[in-house]
Amino acid sequence: MSAAGANENGVILVTGQSGVAVKKCIKTLAGKEPISVDDEASNKSKMPFSEFIYQPQYVQFRYWREGFAQAVQKLSPSEFLTFHATYYHQKKRELFSPVDFNVIQRLKEKVRMIIVFVDDIYDVYRRLMDENQMYHYMLDKKRIQPLDAIFYSVFNIISLLNWREMEVSLSRTIANFLGTKLFVVSTKHPDFMVKRLIQGSIENLKIYYLSHPITTIREESAEFLTSFVGKLETFIEKILDHENKNIVLFFPTSIDELIIKREKLDKDKYHYYPELSQRWGHPYKDQLLSPRLPPGVEDKNPLNPLEYKLSQDKNEPLNLAVSHILSLLWKYIYGKQTISRDYTLVDQSDNGVIAVRPLLEGKFHGGVKGELEYNFQLMGKQENREAFIFSTEEDLNRSAIMRLFNELETRLVDPPSSLSAARTKWKDKNEQIWKEDQNIIQQKLEKEVLGTYDFKSSKERSDWESDYWGAEIGRKKRVFKEIFQSVNIDEICMLIGESENLHGVKIKGTERLSYETWPQNTFWPNLYDWVDK
Repeated sequence: MSAAGANENGVILVTGQSGVAVKKCIKTLAGKEPISVDDEASNKSKMPFSEFIYQPQYVQFRYWREGFAQAVQKLSPSEFLTFHATYYHQKKRELFSPVDFNVIQRLKEKVRMIIVFVDDIYDVYRRLMDENQMYHYMLDKKRIQPLDAIFYSVFNIISLLNWREMEVSLSRTIANFLGTKLFVVSTKHPDFMVKRLIQGSIENLKIYYLSHPITTIREESAEFLTSFVGKLETFIEKILDHENKNIVLFFPTSIDELIIKREKLDKDKYHYYPELSQRWGHPYKDQLLSPRLPPGVEDKNPLNPLEYKLSQDKNEPLNLAVSHILSLLWKYIYGKQTISRDYTLVDQSDNGVIAVRPLLEGKFHGGVKGELEYNFQLMGKQENREAFIFSTEEDLNRSAIMRLFNELETRLVDPPSSLSAARTKWKDKNEQIWKEDQNIIQQKLEKEVLGTYDFKSSKERSDWESDYWGAEIGRKKRVFKEIFQSVNIDEICMLIGESENLHGVKIKGTERLSYETWPQNTFWPNLYDWVDK
């Protein structure tokens, strides 16, 4: 880290793609307009920026260098400096960076941190459809047919996602070049939390990433979604309102883009509609850093800006075509954008991850699992990094049920036909498995599921064999022993093993992971006991 990064003095360099309203965000934080390299370059060229971005690239490079020099002359030691790390050339229709590292090096030892502001891509697109912006033509029915606007919008949103990716990548390169810390910050975090990040010493902050199931929660009933989101907001508020006021918490739903409306048709098949579902709720929704959208585009549907009316028949060829292209956008956002961004948030959260209900409904959720795995990988190299994992007794028990029946399904040759139905029944009624006596569990299984199953054909991990009388009893005993060994070591235990920097869970020996559980009457734990550790 640079010398400037070791204390609260030093320039804060802020980047972000067009459509994020970076300068408005900085004004909210600083109370005044920031110094902008882009504005200075525009002034040097004697052209408004809307004309400047149409000029040949060599002209833009020249005036960017001159604008940067002018901006640096105006900087005080603790000022905000901003510029777009990536331009979209309006003539050539290509992304490129105007940044000249020969002049950027003048900021070495002067920059305390670099922040890349990002926002929901649909809001970025809406701002860029406003009057005098690059996509304003999308609202002109004389230029664009309403149906075409759906397809063009998908292409435009993908272009904006690529632009954001390049902006973050270039900003990371600049941070490495200057030897300073980089933060990717959604403007849909509360403004006071971002002020907390920029106003004090990073060394005095505790910076965490909040990990929790999202897609599964969204696909549950509206009642369950509302309940979970409300409790999660309370959880976040309790952390950020902690009396020390030194905690920064990045949460994944500060960017929420997997909200393309879709209807489940089969196990892995959906029909997609050109509209957005309700966004995940905001904690501190009245204190967001992000400015309101311009009135002219606030209510525009970014997936169907000219409001083309599709038929009600999902199997109509046009509907299938629209659904297909929207499905590709959904998969692109999930596969290329969401995972990369969330891992970046884990990376920049120096104190680690807080995971909430990773085993919801008994399933170890893939997104949470990946974030915990990545955090545990970093824990091996960063001594201040830790992990807090909180689960409910119900989740832990259902997870044990799922492991139990998976083991039975794997080990029994020609398992009873009742096995699948029993799994559903035990899971729905939350049959007590976790912490239960193994003999009692075995008796329940034999009575309700296995009946007179012949264990002679069961599969074992060992090569153990016996020909003497009673071999079936011995085999049954050994099979159940191996099943319960697997049931007692759950997915998180296998993932993390032993760790001194793991909180919210306790490891007993090497056989079982015993979690601290939610208070039965309040659902959320008292955070004050652990958040200072």
